[in-house]
Amino acid sequence: MIKLQQNRYLWVHFTGLAFVPLLLDICLAGLASAGPALPFGGQFWAIALLTITPALTMQWLKPFYIFSLPPVALKPAVLSEEQRRCLQIFKSWQIKGLAIAVAIFSLWLLAQLYAILPQVSPLLSPRSGLVSAAIAFFLASTFMQISVSAARALLISPTALKRVAAVEGSEIASDFLITGIKVSKLLPDMSNSSDLDPGPPTENKQQPAPENAALTQTVIPTEPSNDDAQPLTKEPTVVPAASSVKDISKTDIVIPEKLPLDKTEEPSA
Repeated sequence: MIKLQQNRYLWVHFTGLAFVPLLLDICLAGLASAGPALPFGGQFWAIALLTITPALTMQWLKPFYIFSLPPVALKPAVLSEEQRRCLQIFKSWQIKGLAIAVAIFSLWLLAQLYAILPQVSPLLSPRSGLVSAAIAFFLASTFMQISVSAARALLISPTALKRVAAVEGSEIASDFLITGIKVSKLLPDMSNSSDLDPGPPTENKQQPAPENAALTQTVIPTEPSNDDAQPLTKEPTVVPAASSVKDISKTDIVIPEKLPLDKTEEPSA
């Protein structure tokens, strides 16, 4: 059985919690543009009713279909037994209790936004600011509901998941809110054993060389024949001397019989 911690759909919806701070900033800018208002006033309760109640009602009556990425959703007919067990978790009383807790937390966040409105300068017109604030807080409340439910499902152990009864395939469309076009495949299936267990690494073993490989690859040089053999050494090439150089043997050498005396020397008496 596959662990829920390896379910990519749960992780995708859990990461939606990262968009909540950005949505709260947009809501704050819209409320500041709508004009001054007091916490727990008429405008406050109107926005809370329109933004928090739909997400709370969805999680209580018809939970969000977790195997979907709007605007596309996975067909209920292609879900495995483990995936249908996962859907059963979203119908439990634990998820409904968490939905109430998230709704109360959302109401507290809205009160905090109204408390800091005097410190924010308006950026939009009053009407467009109020509409943008309502839409942003509705998305923030919905993202929190779905992300908290996905986080609770991620904490289910495989042993506990075995004790959960799977949802019937014919009841999924009526018990869950499916938004988007239904497709047969959306994200890669992690239940494939080849994806979960790649197996031991294979060693790259070299095949032994054949015994006669040395014989087939060795070239034994043979002595060349007398006809085709070339001399290994060459005779030295005699470079004739230049014509301007005279033969030493032919040079005439004249030896005088008596050397002349130096003029400074006088004959002895």
